[in-house]
Amino acid sequence: MGGLRKRLILLGAALLAVLAAGTAGDVLIAGYSPFEAFYMALITITTVGYSEVQPLGRAGRIFNAFIVLFGVMTMFFAIGAMTEFIVKAQLVEFFGKRRIKNMIDRLVDHYIVCGYGRVGRGAAAELRRSQAPFVVLDRDPAKVERALRDGLLALAADATRDDALREAGILRAKGFIAALATDAENLFLILSAKALNPHLRVAARVNEEESEAKLRRAGADAIFRPYNITGFRLAQGILRP
Repeated sequence: MGGLRKRLILLGAALLAVLAAGTAGDVLIAGYSPFEAFYMALITITTVGYSEVQPLGRAGRIFNAFIVLFGVMTMFFAIGAMTEFIVKAQLVEFFGKRRIKNMIDRLVDHYIVCGYGRVGRGAAAELRRSQAPFVVLDRDPAKVERALRDGLLALAADATRDDALREAGILRAKGFIAALATDAENLFLILSAKALNPHLRVAARVNEEESEAKLRRAGADAIFRPYNITGFRLAQGILRP
């Protein structure tokens, strides 16, 4: 892809060079104004078929014949390179997603991390340090892209949907981490996950203290309040440095 991108840049530069040469030539040879020369060079290169801005003499027509020749060749090469770039990008994306799906389909007794925010990233880092197999689910493509750059298995999907959980292999999973942004989302997520796989061990984050009992009733085995844990560690940091 890097070589193709470089070729696109070179072709774009060549196209601009032909356009600049055509503009300069029409000014010097045909006596056009700079704007008329630019317009003439543009319609000549793109072969749109408009008539001459002003009548051209023999020298002007010979010059524009060369501009047509080089300009059209450069345009065709540029269009071909752009088409190749787009097709290759789509193929890379398709086969990349297919490879990730195949890797997830082979996971057994793995863990699913729902949400790749600050809490989800911390959970994923610990699972990675423990060399535990896991997959990340998040609806935000930017966060999924970040997880992929971090070398993780990740899917861009809404974790609250059953089909997304099945795609992540929840029927074969061993554990589940609900790290979405709100307590309501995590509550719904736990209910969905436990309905699909009652044997899952579920850990969840909670923001509000009154939500803790609801998450436990929904099936969460372990519940953590990030802000309380942070406050505790801050106090310990000065009491027991």
